[in-house]
Amino acid sequence: MNKTSLTLIALIIFLLGLGIFLGRNDAQTAGEKDGEANSAFEQEGEKRKFNIQHSFEKGTHTFAGTVNLPTPCHTLEVSSNEDADGVMIDVAVDTTDDACAQVNTPKSFVYTVEGGEKVNPFGTIGGEVVEMNLFEKETVEEIDLEQFEAKG
Repeated sequence: MNKTSLTLIALIIFLLGLGIFLGRNDAQTAGEKDGEANSAFEQEGEKRKFNIQHSFEKGTHTFAGTVNLPTPCHTLEVSSNEDADGVMIDVAVDTTDDACAQVNTPKSFVYTVEGGEKVNPFGTIGGEVVEMNLFEKETVEEIDLEQFEAKG
């Protein structure tokens, strides 16, 4: 091989290496940006929807749903507050110090709270605001936790 061929091969190898290095950094940056969007439960400016079954009887709201947790060691704690927009629920996701396998684990909840008839169409899961897609039930007995797959 002549000197020009060796120089050309070395240049091609260098450019391929540089392209791989720069491509990897761009992929990491895009992944970090995607991670930020996913952690906020937003998709193209819209809030992520979360299916909740809801019943209101005699001044008592009953909310039921299922949340996918990252491990079996994570737990749910549901609370609520009421403002001018109505009753809003907050699903807190907590973890223990136990070692757990990283396996998506669906956990269901049923939460009751007294309040006015109005329901705020937004809630929070793990501190992030989500839009509640309410499936109204006439009575608490009509709530079926197996009816929906876990979302959000």
